[in-house]
Amino acid sequence: MWNKLIVVCLFVCSLFCGNQVEGEKEVGYDQGKKCIYASSGNQKINKISKYFHIKLDDVEKQGMDFYFLMSLDKVEFSFYSLSNNLTFPLVRVEDNVFLVPEKKVYLGLLFDKEDNKTYVWIENSKKNLFKDYEMIGSVDQKETSTTCLDRAKINSIYEGRKQEIGAGPEPDGGVFKLEVGYNRVTHDNILVRNKPDQNGKVISKLKKDSRIALLADTGIYAKIPPYGASHWVKVRLVDGRIGYVFGWFLLWEESFPDGYKLD
Repeated sequence: MWNKLIVVCLFVCSLFCGNQVEGEKEVGYDQGKKCIYASSGNQKINKISKYFHIKLDDVEKQGMDFYFLMSLDKVEFSFYSLSNNLTFPLVRVEDNVFLVPEKKVYLGLLFDKEDNKTYVWIENSKKNLFKDYEMIGSVDQKETSTTCLDRAKINSIYEGRKQEIGAGPEPDGGVFKLEVGYNRVTHDNILVRNKPDQNGKVISKLKKDSRIALLADTGIYAKIPPYGASHWVKVRLVDGRIGYVFGWFLLWEESFPDGYKLD
């Protein structure tokens, strides 16, 4: 019995203490607060809108990256269409399950030892938590409580998504065309290949939030589980080399200055 109690206590500490129990590896939590990153997808953002009664605009409804902040006693959301952040009290109902009483919504957290990530689920029923591939997002270990809901970052994500949507869909009803310009990398260790194909040789890796020059959308369609569908795009690295990246991992930020050479 005491062994089980110790295990439970260690797991709770792994979620909200400064270090994960697994290997005691520092994961950068900020005073118990966790920044949750949710990748673009209209199902995810519209689930948040539905459960928490948040009115989104037409750009947000079509899916975009978003963040929210969670601590032991509250969860906080910020979207472009919100003039102020929305905060909801949390009540812990199990070691790794929380309830938003006002909305009758449950949040669940699980640490994946293999991925070294803490994944987060949000459902309107506790029994629906922790289903495979239905997590809302994961704890972003690089974000703090200050940077998580930074308004400038949220505005940049919104404008980038608006730019993508404005480019219009492909004639065959496929994915949106990616516009040339400076793009932000949305994930870590993104592979740059020597040709627009998963079999291409890896020539570099990109870090999350790094900036890269998108020179052209190749129009070559690909679908890479579990992320989604996009085109391969031609990019220029900071050292001048040319390569190709799966466009799903890029977010448009701004146009090139006048006179920028694409060739």
